[in-house]
Amino acid sequence: MASEFHYYWQKRIKEAELEKEYLEEQVSTLRREMFILKLSHDQLELNYVLRPYSLRRILEELKERLLKMEDERFLLYLFLKILYQSFNVYGAVIFSYKHGELKPLISLGKGKPKTDDLLLRKAIEEESSVYLTSKTLQEVQNNTIHYVAVIREEADGEIYLLAIEDILFVNLNEEVLNYIYIIFSYILKDLVFYRKLKEIYGKLEVPCSFNFVKELYKMSELYKKREIESSIVIFSFDKLPEVYPSMLEISIRKLDMMCILEEQKLVVFLLPFTSILGARSFAERIQKQFPALKLVRIMKVKENNLNDYLKEVAYNAV
Repeated sequence: MASEFHYYWQKRIKEAELEKEYLEEQVSTLRREMFILKLSHDQLELNYVLRPYSLRRILEELKERLLKMEDERFLLYLFLKILYQSFNVYGAVIFSYKHGELKPLISLGKGKPKTDDLLLRKAIEEESSVYLTSKTLQEVQNNTIHYVAVIREEADGEIYLLAIEDILFVNLNEEVLNYIYIIFSYILKDLVFYRKLKEIYGKLEVPCSFNFVKELYKMSELYKKREIESSIVIFSFDKLPEVYPSMLEISIRKLDMMCILEEQKLVVFLLPFTSILGARSFAERIQKQFPALKLVRIMKVKENNLNDYLKEVAYNAV
């Protein structure tokens, strides 16, 4: 009896720890989203007359390109283009550093990548981002220096270095470099997930957002590892009222995800850490609030081939 009790509670503790890790990751993602939103607002405010664009929207478009499995170099090029448009970065190189090897991935500007740079070595050795200051200049002496800032970030066990060679002088400050770091980190984390999807599942052909696919993958992995339950609830509609999408968004938890499939006339909800019983209660509440939606199916997120699983949700639910 005591051993069964111990096993049960150990399992519950492990599940709670995994849920805590997931929630902490979600909080971190929201923090990055808030920085991106603030930066987008600042840029719009500064450039409204000349360049009325949204940085946040550009990043969303980049993620949709990731979902279409476009070439990785092109996606990194789009990131460098964001730096050029938003921060007047005229020359930069993205390096990867693994097993002691420094490898240039893509560059912006006419200069060739330089691996014999003091700031590059400092960023690798000190495991932090660095930029040119009066103190750094004193360390130069006989060392070679090409870059004015090197932003370091680690993703999936690999180190990435964004080496900035040419930037508008007034933008070479800690605040702007912090903004660039946040965007760099944001894109790299999604790039790692893109690689994982491409390696395991191949091309995805489901009209849901990148974030929806990402969270569904995480939930299927948690079920595979610890049998932690999450659910999918699918509704159909004949004609979706214009106000429904925004109303539905505010009617679900921040953890929950929604995907509207216009062509198939389906609304798909992903409910992390929700059992079938909880999903049924959710479905009842949604049907009462939104009578134009008709319940089609409630499914448990299991260990599946993600491609086939999403196709089942999107095309075979009815």
